Amino acid sequence: MRNLIFISFLFLLFSCKGDSQKKETKQNTKQDSEWFSIELAETLADATTDQKPYSSFVKDIEYIPLETTSKSLIGAGGRGVSIHTVTKKVIVVDMKIFSRKDGRYIGDLLSRGQGPEEYLDVSCVIANDEREEFYLFDTHKKLLHTVGYDNSYKKNEVWVRDWFLKYFLLKNGNLLISRSQYLNAPFGLDGPDGIEGLNSLDDFQIININTKKVLSRRRSSALTNIEDLEDCKHIIKYPKRNYHIALGENLYWKYKDNIRYYDYLTDSIFSIDKNMIVNPIGTLGFEKLKLNGDQWCTPHSRRSVPSWTIKNISETSDEILISFFSLSGGNKMMRALYLLIYSKANKTTKIIMQGDKAQPMNRLPMYVLRPSPYLNDLDNRIAFSPTNVTQNESAYYDFISAESIKELMEEKGASAYTTEKEKAFKAMADTLKFDDNEVVGILHVDW
Repeated sequence: MRNLIFISFLFLLFSCKGDSQKKETKQNTKQDSEWFSIELAETLADATTDQKPYSSFVKDIEYIPLETTSKSLIGAGGRGVSIHTVTKKVIVVDMKIFSRKDGRYIGDLLSRGQGPEEYLDVSCVIANDEREEFYLFDTHKKLLHTVGYDNSYKKNEVWVRDWFLKYFLLKNGNLLISRSQYLNAPFGLDGPDGIEGLNSLDDFQIININTKKVLSRRRSSALTNIEDLEDCKHIIKYPKRNYHIALGENLYWKYKDNIRYYDYLTDSIFSIDKNMIVNPIGTLGFEKLKLNGDQWCTPHSRRSVPSWTIKNISETSDEILISFFSLSGGNKMMRALYLLIYSKANKTTKIIMQGDKAQPMNRLPMYVLRPSPYLNDLDNRIAFSPTNVTQNESAYYDFISAESIKELMEEKGASAYTTEKEKAFKAMADTLKFDDNEVVGILHVDW
């Protein structure tokens, strides 16, 4: 009997199942007003087809048309808006720099080539207004370059081998580097100059861009005592490769002075304060919607169950907003968008589904924005989804094509504009041409 109890204890200790980890996290945390217990999966049955008004969590919308010239044309190199970042001072898109103030084209960021101060293939750009520096990750050279806002190259390169890592800017030249999906592959900061290695099993590590030293790191309780990664429910051995892959990624967002993050493996929410101390603050009931290994390895077209992906998590003083979608298999490949709204005050959860049914992927027109669960009731214009987080401020952004704005103008005409802000939007729209660069829409969150 004692052996049976001991074996049961070991199973609970080393198990990677989300439910047991959530209980452990909750037991070790004070149940104060900040504790979140969000039952995402169980609320789906009550999803409505309403929309979330911007005015309930946004205080203003800023529209910035990016200057269009032969040198500043976005997508001329075939990259489009896949690599971009927005701060209070600059907007970087397609390796081109624009002024945040008026969208004026400032210049290109470095140049493409084999030289020591050139890039070959950049997967992310981080802009630091505090130090007026850009950090560019070159996936070909495996380097994180540092470049000044004046395009001066700085020689504090950081060697990084995994291009699937994600980066989050902190203060004082520190970067939070999030774990890749590839867990025990030979990736991380272990370059030729003796940099301390980044372990791909850690949730995150915080490094200083100048010293290249790891200041802090945190490993999920799901992996702390795991010896065989295949014992973890949400980790599988990558087919035909000698490493493992997590079936989902961690998500990070900023709230006031803290960084929050969702740990996929344990289905838990954590907060990182300014002293780099990590505290568990809640759980997210996403466990029942996760795919197992066999389902994940099955192509989308042949999956018998939909795959669910959390796209973005944001937070205001009153609510937590979670954008996610499902992708159903079969010939039609149906995609449905959802928005979960969690009230901090009364601890209730509501889910909004965009439209009255899922939409086939091949029927969504390319020139307009995808359907959004948000309602733009601030200036009655295009309701884009706030899927990208601006740096160093409480705001979210997305790109709106000039063509879609012109289409809206032709459809509704001047009668759609009534307030002063709408008149300003119309004045901006009147100056656009169908093939102009995108307009950056920025939502200022009301905390």
